[in-house]
Amino acid sequence: MKKILSFVVLILAVTCLNAQTTHTVYCELLGAGTFGNKLKVSVDFGQKGCYKFSDNTLVDENGKDIKFNSMVDAMNYMSKLGWKFLQTYVFISTTLLDKSKSYEYHWVLSKDVTNDDDVTKGFSTKVQYEQEHKK
Repeated sequence: MKKILSFVVLILAVTCLNAQTTHTVYCELLGAGTFGNKLKVSVDFGQKGCYKFSDNTLVDENGKDIKFNSMVDAMNYMSKLGWKFLQTYVFISTTLLDKSKSYEYHWVLSKDVTNDDDVTKGFSTKVQYEQEHKK
């Protein structure tokens, strides 16, 4: 009887451990703006259907764009939600007419999740907000 009970406990323990397996997901924070101004930041998960920068812009609970002081500010926001920094790079473009520069910041992040619903837990993008608040 003790062997059967031990076996059942072992099977339950293994089942519980398998149910909690995690996998790593990645995203890219894209910050756009001119030097010295607040940034609008979008999130790219590699998902289908969101091709414009504004579709994936981070928004608050009212659907308004969140403006960040810097990419570090945006990273601190995402860090509180469990995201880890991996890599960064900047793309600088210059207009031909007035030689003004614009900066596009790219920060690659990762997070371990147990299910795909945890990927965007704690924040919304513009497209998510619009889908959740359809009339």
